[in-house]
Amino acid sequence: MKNIRKRLNISISVTLISLTFISCNEKKTVKNTQVEKSKSEEKFGLSEDKRKELFKETVSADDKANAFQRAKQDSVLNLKLDKTQLKKEYHLIEIQSDELMKKYKTEVTKKYNITEEQEKQISFEGLEKNWPLE
Repeated sequence: MKNIRKRLNISISVTLISLTFISCNEKKTVKNTQVEKSKSEEKFGLSEDKRKELFKETVSADDKANAFQRAKQDSVLNLKLDKTQLKKEYHLIEIQSDELMKKYKTEVTKKYNITEEQEKQISFEGLEKNWPLE
């Protein structure tokens, strides 16, 4: 009877140790998966959520510069200029719009502390993954 009890206690102890080991390994696996996921989502020091925000701000910067360009072009059309003058005005407006675009995008890159190239890569990622534009 003592031998049976001893074997039973040893068996229970081994089972408890095994369960504890399995439980610890499962926790490590879950934790490692979470760490790997967060690492894979981080680029340029920005989480995916931050990159999505940046993408929206970049789209907004594009929209503002394009709205400026359209408004200026519409106002020039009302002046009834000849083709040569109209081309000159449109060219000047395009230059102003490009400068405005650069200004807006520089504000975004400074805010998020990234380079222009990184901003382009994030914008491409946003388009590729169909992130919301607004």
